[in-house]
Order: sequence, then structure tokens, then C-alpha cells
Amino acid sequence: MKRRKRRLVAALMLAVLVTTVQGAGAVVTGSIFGPGSQSFPIAVTTLKNLGGDQNAALGQRFAAVLSRDLDLSGYFRVLDPKTFIEDPQSSGLDAGETDFVGWAAIGAQAVVKGGITVTGDTVSIEFRMFDVPGRSEVSQVGKRYSGSKADLPRMAHKAADGILEFLTGERGPFDSMIALVSTGGARLKDVYRYTFDMDAPARVTDERSIVVTPRWKPDARAILFTSYRQLSAVHDLLAGRLPYRLLRQGEAPRDRLLEWFRDDVSSVLLATTSFWQGVDVPGEALSLVVIDRLPFTPPDDPILSARTEAAARAGRSGFEDVQLPRAAMLLKQGFGRLLRSETDRGVVAILDRRLVTKPYGRYLQAALPDVPRLSDPAGVAAFLGVRIGEQRLG
Repeated sequence: MKRRKRRLVAALMLAVLVTTVQGAGAVVTGSIFGPGSQSFPIAVTTLKNLGGDQNAALGQRFAAVLSRDLDLSGYFRVLDPKTFIEDPQSSGLDAGETDFVGWAAIGAQAVVKGGITVTGDTVSIEFRMFDVPGRSEVSQVGKRYSGSKADLPRMAHKAADGILEFLTGERGPFDSMIALVSTGGARLKDVYRYTFDMDAPARVTDERSIVVTPRWKPDARAILFTSYRQLSAVHDLLAGRLPYRLLRQGEAPRDRLLEWFRDDVSSVLLATTSFWQGVDVPGEALSLVVIDRLPFTPPDDPILSARTEAAARAGRSGFEDVQLPRAAMLLKQGFGRLLRSETDRGVVAILDRRLVTKPYGRYLQAALPDVPRLSDPAGVAAFLGVRIGEQRLG
């Protein structure tokens, strides 16, 4: 949020010019400052037990989550409940039943009150916010929520987002879910999910490999990510069976891996598509590039989805006009890693049969450099000057 003074028409501001509008509540013209300025004093009370909330436990939890969110925003100073002048279980929930004089005496500019009803696992909450100087309810902020007991923290997050949006014009972050990559104390990384009410991130994948670039699908119902599981499987298959040093993306920083690869001309480097960009290994250090599958971008990639949808709206083909040209460009980049100068020589092995079995394979082949093409392993071995071993892996 921008650290600058905002002019706005809202309730609960530092200045007080109050007018009463039938059915619309109080309107206060004033200013609110960004984090780092004087914090806005607000009181958040425990929800009143309207039935079923044993020992007011859920009402207290709602207040605790809401208070923490508002405090984290940097805009508010949440007042100590020990100073409150009303008992939330006996006081009313309307403006006429609220002791505005008492709340003003402890320095509150706003008060959040509400009620809770619990029936089995179902929780119903109504919360309201009151403008203390204006001695009125701010009807634009009050909401009703219903859900399971497990949903209660999210109800509090939504309440915090609504309060923050009303006062600043920007939606709060508290109902957000964050996707991140972490080792979680283990050796390899996985995707974790985190929300503001969680004590620690929860692991959502078990790749037992390296994962990167987690991102939410547009509907926020699934997390997309890139996994190196296949790369790890190939590494485990080849380890100890090749008479060469075997390097794998992720086992060391990128620059260090490339240094090892250039220095040892007999080494083998296993890496993903992202490793192609910016790689320069001229001469004998790179004589064979193996591409295991055509580099099509996953169809659920958000950027690709947006481009294919735009193409469809324009009457064009998302596959032929968006996906296919991008795959051709990535294949050319793969060749570019091998052919860095006119004197470079070597082999690019594409193991995906779709290059020759699918109609679009001709388009991809036409995008590649004009070089001899072989499908016989013996011919490739002869070009490289090596002998094909009889032992099969697996």
C-alpha cells in the first residue's frame, strides 16, 4: 500500500464532519495515512454468544484473528481488551446500545462488535463496525458469514479485508492463499500452501525432487508448478552406468555446473528447458544435445491460456498461431546451444516421435537448421566416431 496521505469519504476517520442520511448511516470526511504514520485506534470485541458457542471460544478466536490481521496491516493500533468498558456478552449490538462515551474515553475511534451462533459444525457470524466520534454504525462494513467451524479464521480474514478496503480503497491481503517452495527441513523442495491463520506452511506435493515456479490457476482451485521428477528419474537410471561424470541441474548453482561441464569434455549434464536460455558452451565441450520431448508449454499455463484465448477471440487458432510457433522457437534455441559458431559440430537428438508422426511435425522440422537428418543410431554413432555398446539400460 502506498505510503501517502489519502483523501476519501468514509467512516471512522481522524476528522469529524458528520451528516445523517436516511438509511445510509454516518458519513465522515477525513484522512487516513499509510503505514508508518500515526496508527488508527480500534477496539475489537469478542463476538457475543447468541447460542451454542461454549465458553465463547469461537467468538474469542474470531476476535483474535481479526485483531492480528488489523495489527499486521500497519494502519491500526488494536486496543487492549483489558481496557474495554463493555462486556461483549451482555452489551447490545446496535448503535443505541453502544457506550460511545466510554469507548471515546479509552481512545477508540472505531469499535467492532458482533454475534455468533453455533449449531453443530455450522457457524453463523454477524459483525458490525461503529464510528465512535460519529456515534453511529458504519453499515457499509458490516457483514454476515456462515460456514463450518474450520471456516471461522477465513471469516475473520474477510472481515479484516473489508475494513481495510473501506478505509484505504485497497483490498486487504488477509484472505489470500500463498503458494511457495520450501525444503521444510528436508533435502529436496516441495510446494507448500500458506494462509494467514496457519502457524506454518502445509506441504501439498510429494515430488521427492526439485520443484519451482508455483502459481495458482485462475480459479484458485489448484497450484501449477514445474517438477524435476522426470529429470531425477533419468539421473538415477544413468548413475553408475555411464563411463562419464554425470551432472544434474539443481545439485549446484547454475554457473558452477556450467563451469564443470565446460572443463570436463566427457561429462553429461541433465537439465530442464529453462537451462537452455543463455547457455554458451562452444567447441568440443558440447557435442550432443538430447531433447526428450517437444517443448510445448503446458496448456494450463496462465500466460499461454491468455494468449490462446485472445487468438480464439480474434478468429485464429490457439494451437497453430500460439503454441506451435513457441515450440518451434524453443527447438531452435536447443539447436542454438550446440551450433555457436561455423566450426561447431555435433548431434541434436530429438526423442519425441511426434516430430515425424504428427502433421504439425513438418512445421517444426521446417523451423530447424538445414543439416543432415538421421534416424539410424548407427549413423549417429559413426558421425560422432563412437561405437554403440551392446549393453542396454533398464
